[in-house]
This record gives sequence, structure tokens and C-alpha cells, in this order.
Amino acid sequence: MRRLLALVLLAGAACTHQQSSIVTSQSDQVDGARVAHMAAQSGLASGPATGTEVPTDGTALVGPLEPSSLSLVAALPSIRNLHVEALHSPSDTAAVSLREDDHFTDRWGRLMIPAERKIFVRFAADPALGDWLVVEDDVRVSKGPDPIPLTGYRWSRADVESYARCGIPPAVIDSCTQAFYATPEMWYGAANSSRNLGA
Repeated sequence: MRRLLALVLLAGAACTHQQSSIVTSQSDQVDGARVAHMAAQSGLASGPATGTEVPTDGTALVGPLEPSSLSLVAALPSIRNLHVEALHSPSDTAAVSLREDDHFTDRWGRLMIPAERKIFVRFAADPALGDWLVVEDDVRVSKGPDPIPLTGYRWSRADVESYARCGIPPAVIDSCTQAFYATPEMWYGAANSSRNLGA
């Protein structure tokens, strides 16, 4: 399952057509060497589909914590080892961060993927939540390698609604899910890093 998830992430990165900036929070600095190493290992050293360098800096997120983001977070139950937070974003964007803490022997995404699917269903069902959905996710692995950095996605409302019409499964990766993950703008960063959504 881990390899399939990594494959889906890398395939999605290869399909993206826009470059994104990785930015740091006050508490965590982007590990540029890790991002560059990941990109080189994945064959994306020149950046996804743009021919530009993989970025490793930028500025803070723009905007307040939007009510739409807070609503999506509030709709999820509290689950041990799953951390869900609203992100700052422009007024037309709902933005949520999910981080799952796992031991290297756990199945990665076992908590995060079902929570993300609930976010997608809720966002698709309510146009008042905004025109764009941003999800940043990360599985932090303890006592073993953690080869996949924080990954960010930005989907249009039309893309999320199309996924809902196709059918959003609770956790499996089916053809609807593969098509959905081929559509977003994507970026990679270190834990607690975020992209400037207002630029």
C-alpha cells in the first residue's frame, strides 16, 4: 500500500503543470537538501513538468483562517495520531492540514486517507465552502524511513465535484481517485511548511 501511495503521489506530480513555492513556518525550516534528494530520487529533479528547479523557499500563507476551513476541520472526529488543522488562505479557498503519526510498521494513511475523503465529500456538497480546496498532508514515520515529505494539493471546486460524481470511496485507490489526484496543483515541503496561496 505504501508503494502504491508513493506511486500515486509521484504520478500526480508528473501530471501537474504549475510550479509551487515551498515556504517555512516560524517553528520549522524547509530541509532543502531533503526536498532536492527526494526530487532527484523520483526523477523530478528539474521540477514537475515545468523544467524549473524544485523550489525551497517563499513567504507565509496569506489570509485569515477562513470559516470554510474551520468548518471542514470541525466536521472530523478527533482521532489519536491524526492531527487536523485549518490553514490560512484567501477568502475563496478552504485549506486544511492533516498529519498522521505512524510507527514504521503501521499502514501509512490508515487514518489520514478516510479523513481526507470525508473532507472531499463535505466540500463537494457545499458550494458555500469556496471555489478552491487545499489539502496538505503528511505521514510522520517513527523508528524508520520517512520517504514522502509533506505534500500539498490545490483543487478547483469543479474537480472535487467531479470526483464526488464519479464516486469517492472511503479509503481505497480506485480509478476515480487516480483521476482526481492527476488534476491538482501540487507542492512538496518539510513538516509544517506551507505554500503561499495568495500569490
